Amino acid sequence: MPGIIIHILLIIGKILLILVAVVLVLLLLILFLPIVYRGTFTAGSGNIRAGGSASWFFRLIYVKADYDSGTLSYELYLFGIPVLKLLRSRRKKHEAAVTGDTETVGEASAVTGDTEPPNAETALTGDTESTEDESVLTGDTESTEDESVLTGDTELTEEKNIVTEDTENAEEKEVSGDISDDIWKDGMPEQDTADQTEEMFEEEAFLDKICRFFDRMEESCASFSGRISSAVSSAASAFNKITSLLEKIFDEDTGEAVGHVFSQLIKLLRSYLPRRIEGTIEYSAGDPALTGRILGAYYTFCSLCPNDLIVTPDFEEEKLKADADIRLRGHIILFVLVYRGVIVILNRSVRRTIRMLRGKNDE
Repeated sequence: MPGIIIHILLIIGKILLILVAVVLVLLLLILFLPIVYRGTFTAGSGNIRAGGSASWFFRLIYVKADYDSGTLSYELYLFGIPVLKLLRSRRKKHEAAVTGDTETVGEASAVTGDTEPPNAETALTGDTESTEDESVLTGDTESTEDESVLTGDTELTEEKNIVTEDTENAEEKEVSGDISDDIWKDGMPEQDTADQTEEMFEEEAFLDKICRFFDRMEESCASFSGRISSAVSSAASAFNKITSLLEKIFDEDTGEAVGHVFSQLIKLLRSYLPRRIEGTIEYSAGDPALTGRILGAYYTFCSLCPNDLIVTPDFEEEKLKADADIRLRGHIILFVLVYRGVIVILNRSVRRTIRMLRGKNDE
């Protein structure tokens, strides 16, 4: 029994060791195997074409993208299999299958000639003419007579309603006339007093409007002054924060940290820039002075990466012109990024600056 347990534990340990070894191998491959990239750029006679590709682990993973006069195409390959192309073809087959089903349904309905039946009974029996013939043969007239009697009764009831409404309206008019006569007999207010009361109401309404207007003006002024004061206080606090941050940045330790980070960043960019650039460029900025400045800027920065570019400025051309045919290639190693990051973090001045920016004591 103990031997079996030990044997099982040995098997589990071997499996764990194999898994750890596989993870370490994958990690080393990801860190040290380079990601190779290539690019092309062509411009001339109003057409622009560009393309780029990146691959890893002998094109185990390969990405490609092309741009040609406004159209962009891209593809992803895994183990040499075009993944995106397969997905697009599967989607097209699915859409074709769906459209094919709808077309077959439409063709079947067209062949059978089936349409929506006018009602359920005719759809079941399919005989519409027979019902009409039966109604003609029977010659029933009782239903029409009953309908005529019903309509006659309804006309009589409508006439009675009209008569009753007329009598009610006449009685209301008489009552209102009697009441108005009694009121005039008792004596109505004169026209002058009515005009005076209307003028008083108009004056009070006008005064109310003026008071409301001044109240609104006072409220708006108070809210505007509050907004101005809050904006001024927020601007002052932001200015104080910026000044304190600048003081921390221009400190001696902070300056050393910024310089260290900048130097490591330059080294990282140099390792990631293209290893080789070749091609030809012919350009004109329309102004000889500007054309010369562009040429000087190019020769200032061309030392960052090795290149075999042939740049030809055209000082006589009075229009903008750019003809180019450029090819480049390089590689990216992730271990370099990790290494430069560790160097930056282990620097004392950088750690002090980080603690200072977090508000901790520099001890």
